[in-house]
Amino acid sequence: MNRADAVALHFQKAAELTVAKKNYQEHLTELFLWMVKADAVTDDITSKTLSLMGKSTTQIVSKQGGMIAGIEELAELLTKHTKLTFSSLINDGERVAKETLIAEVIGENTEILAYERTILNILGRMSGIAMATAELAAFIHDVPNTPAVAAIRKTPMMMLDKKAVAVGGGVTHRLNLSDSILIKDNHLGMLQKELGLATSEQAALEAVKRCMQSAENYFEIEVDTLHQANTILHAFVSENAKQKQPKIMTILLDNFQLEDAEKFVLSLKTLPVYESILIEASGEIAADNIVAWAKTGVDVVSLGAITHSAKVFNFSMRY
Repeated sequence: MNRADAVALHFQKAAELTVAKKNYQEHLTELFLWMVKADAVTDDITSKTLSLMGKSTTQIVSKQGGMIAGIEELAELLTKHTKLTFSSLINDGERVAKETLIAEVIGENTEILAYERTILNILGRMSGIAMATAELAAFIHDVPNTPAVAAIRKTPMMMLDKKAVAVGGGVTHRLNLSDSILIKDNHLGMLQKELGLATSEQAALEAVKRCMQSAENYFEIEVDTLHQANTILHAFVSENAKQKQPKIMTILLDNFQLEDAEKFVLSLKTLPVYESILIEASGEIAADNIVAWAKTGVDVVSLGAITHSAKVFNFSMRY
């Protein structure tokens, strides 16, 4: 398996993020029901005061150019949980210009108004994340052996945020804690304290040993120094040699300096175990330095900003 295929296998869960999948459908429904309950859609005092009646066809129009995401989700939600009719004119992943007609919503005036903000919140957030992801991927497109752009779990809208990253051309990483092993600094800190170990490196060695003895054939471990990364590397090489079926590990370089990340990748490439180890970089990666990070040779660059700080795509509903 080449490195790109290994990244796709362990970092891309997009196939699970479709309404055809029960877990995603349930997650989507629960989020939607929470949103409409929080917005008190059945008690719109403005519409009641105005005694609005009749039906309308409402248009959702882009107020900027960019990439669209959230169409599949809105079609599912409005069909199953409202009396509204949702007709999309654009597919997820398509780019549109300003003033493009995205979709039409048909139904009772009071119901359209009640769900208007929820509709725009989902569409605006998902499209904003997809567009931010696509822009970052475009920045590094010409870098040889282009790394994947990944989300992390700083996701206020959970799986919907991850789906939007995938629409934008990124990889989702883990959808939840059950997906795969990811050992972070707090895991190591607790393990160190529990076992009375002198250093975090000793805790990391114990963590690698336990992962190698587990039934899982893949795990990831976070490191924050070059010394710790090399310690983990040597432990993995030693333990993997004992395995009947060699395992795959990702080393997450967290808040590394660029030169240290590049040095580690170059040293790893000289080892026979290179094909069994993926390298992810995370921490303070942004549009202004993502190209430099891509050139270090890492396999994945992950950013919290594409989900927790993406600018909402601007849409309007016109009657």
